[in-house]
Amino acid sequence: MGGLALLDGAGRYDSLAEATADADLVVGTTDLVTGRSTAYLRRSVPPERLGEMIRPFVGRVAVVFGPEDNGLTKPELRRCDLLVHVPARRDFPTLNLSHAAAIVLYALHRSRGTDDPASTPAPEEIALDGKGKEIFLEKLGEMLEETGYPRHKRAGMVLLFRRVLGRAAPGESEYRMMLGLLKTTRRAMRKGRGS
Repeated sequence: MGGLALLDGAGRYDSLAEATADADLVVGTTDLVTGRSTAYLRRSVPPERLGEMIRPFVGRVAVVFGPEDNGLTKPELRRCDLLVHVPARRDFPTLNLSHAAAIVLYALHRSRGTDDPASTPAPEEIALDGKGKEIFLEKLGEMLEETGYPRHKRAGMVLLFRRVLGRAAPGESEYRMMLGLLKTTRRAMRKGRGS
């Protein structure tokens, strides 16, 4: 979807050397990773590190993906300046080509930063609301008292909510909605008792 312009502009080459002739940096992908000093041919970085490394670079970067069955050959690996490896399960260390490409290209895309005008915006920051949290917990305690929740369990229940809210980190608007729910519930309880 929306890729016709890319396909129309794509070139076909008879060799990797020809395809990467105008690249300033050639990044190859490999399904093997090793820390042995003698295995320098396969020493690689993860996709996230690749993104960090090339962020300050100015120039043409070529990313080379090999076929799914055997990957890049040794001569092709020798043409690469840098290798990237997508960590996977040892039982299935080779990813489908489309998946490997998606992961590596996503890491490169994100390395451009959140100010990139060609990128969709990053998720917005959520401002914590400690005051809203304390008000909510206070009102929750009052509701527990009104419902007749056992007195010796109330502090524990409020603490449980404090921990859950700490993990969820709601913002101001979410606390307002939860406080509205408590208010409506308490009003309905009072109305029920009055009738």
